[in-house]
This record gives sequence, structure tokens and C-alpha cells, in this order.
Amino acid sequence: RYPMTKTPLTIIIPCHRDDERMRQAIHSAAFAKEIIVIDQQSGIDWKKTQTQTPLTVLSHPKLNSFSQMKN
Repeated sequence: RYPMTKTPLTIIIPCHRDDERMRQAIHSAAFAKEIIVIDQQSGIDWKKTQTQTPLTVLSHPKLNSFSQMKN
């Protein structure tokens, strides 16, 4: 296999709960050079989360709707 090079891309993932879909989203974004997670009180212990791609985790108060998150 050829070594995987990281695409110069930043992916931002909003997160509001700890479930398998969040882990799948992080895993599927592993091709990107950087992943930023906007954590809205998910309860995930990010220090224990192991990924091959460095994560930047930003905490944010939980919002009630997706439209609030976009603005």
C-alpha cells in the first residue's frame, strides 16, 4: 500500500451526543489534515478518544436547533 497523505482540508463536525455515529464521522474524516469538533455538552471524554488525525475540540453551549448553530 502507498502511504496515505493528508488532504489539506479542515473538517468541522458538530457534536451533541456520544454515540457510534460520532466515532464513525471522525473515522471517515481521517483523510483530512485537521478535524475540528464543536462539542455541545456531549459528555465525551476527549482525552481518552484515540484518533490518528489530531482533533481540535471546542466547547460550546448546547443549541436548540441547527439554524442557531449556523448563525
